[in-house]
Amino acid sequence: MREATLLTLKALYDGKEVTAKSAIELKTTRVTNEILAIRDQLNIKVNTVRVDLDNGKWYGRYELDRSQENLDKARLTLDTFLGDRAWIQKQV
Repeated sequence: MREATLLTLKALYDGKEVTAKSAIELKTTRVTNEILAIRDQLNIKVNTVRVDLDNGKWYGRYELDRSQENLDKARLTLDTFLGDRAWIQKQV
């Protein structure tokens, strides 16, 4: 599993806002690729939310589906791949 995918999943799990602007801190050039990996490879539900701005523009952000089953999958994935690598947890 790619480090960027795990960092993205951890940020989603922790309830942080994940958008295209998050790419640098998540060590990726395309957040959408990491979201696709989380959805397709890990089978974890991630919702895309449209945020409308006052000036008529909008942007999309991602949120982890907060069902108990989905949270359990995410936690198990993080525990499995991160294990005792605490350094990665400090980065997000």
